[in-house]
Amino acid sequence: MTTSTSAYTDITLQIIKALEEGRQPWNPEWTESAAPLSLPRRWTGESYQGINVLMLWLAAAERGFRSSRWFTYRQARKVGGQVRRGERSTRVVYFETRTRLNDEDEEIHHRILKRYAVFNADQIDNLPPEFQSDDSSGVSTGNRGDIDRMIVQTGANITERQGESDAYYLVSADRVVVPHRDSFDPVEQFYGVLMHELVHWTGNRNRLGRLSRDDTDKDYAFEELVAEIGACFVCSSLGVAPDLRNSAAYIKNWAIRLKADHRMIFRAAGAAQKAADYLLAKMIPASRADRRGRDRPTVATLEPGYLDRVSAAPRPGQGKPASIPPWLQPRPSHSQAAYLNRH
Repeated sequence: MTTSTSAYTDITLQIIKALEEGRQPWNPEWTESAAPLSLPRRWTGESYQGINVLMLWLAAAERGFRSSRWFTYRQARKVGGQVRRGERSTRVVYFETRTRLNDEDEEIHHRILKRYAVFNADQIDNLPPEFQSDDSSGVSTGNRGDIDRMIVQTGANITERQGESDAYYLVSADRVVVPHRDSFDPVEQFYGVLMHELVHWTGNRNRLGRLSRDDTDKDYAFEELVAEIGACFVCSSLGVAPDLRNSAAYIKNWAIRLKADHRMIFRAAGAAQKAADYLLAKMIPASRADRRGRDRPTVATLEPGYLDRVSAAPRPGQGKPASIPPWLQPRPSHSQAAYLNRH
């Protein structure tokens, strides 16, 4: 019988193996098709969350699955499908809450990690058409103007700077700074960069509370992992590709940290999911149809020239390397490189 502890270990070791091979489980071969790989969904169309997204993306990349739909064996049978003989399942997890009494007869609640097997729609014959179609994109953005309006809906203070080569979030000013979109080629890369910084923005103490301007010893590598995964979740939901070229500096460090803490990736994926949910809850209403089913985007009040300034810029690292932790106020005595060398 698989214990909760061994489940954490098994999953973490899969993530470590991918990282040591130079692959990010949250970036499963995005460039193989015109659109990013969709968020994995249950047979009902409901999205998977957190660590399960990473595990299913990793399985899809390793085994060439293109469908985003996943079924248990019984669920496939229920809709008339049949898992092909010899197909290997993928394991996903859920948490089961258990209650016990302590010596003082007080109820103690704790969560147990459980696993179960699922199959991709590509492994199943005779599925009805409605379960074969890959319609998992949560938002149809249509064009860059739609995404720009969604970004405005967040209320984030965003500055695009001509000549800037780095993107970062300043906790002290509660401001996201990115290179001007005109410096990106293709321009769509701007959105992947911006979503990464907006995930950092969600960590402000007035929002999700991961970051504080007083956190001089903040775990930068963990926050970068949250931002990296969260940006992929958001980008996939919006139908744009994330930009992960700057993550190479962290991959070795992440692998070392995961070996020492087999629950770190679960915490990071959970925090990333919360950040993505926070952003999407603000962004999605800007493009959804009204109750009569007509497309009627909500257009927020824009700062003059905003849409002209904020349509696409280069990934941090395309210019000079970042010399400061991007989500804190600059501190000349402490650089990102120093942090990585010290750990």
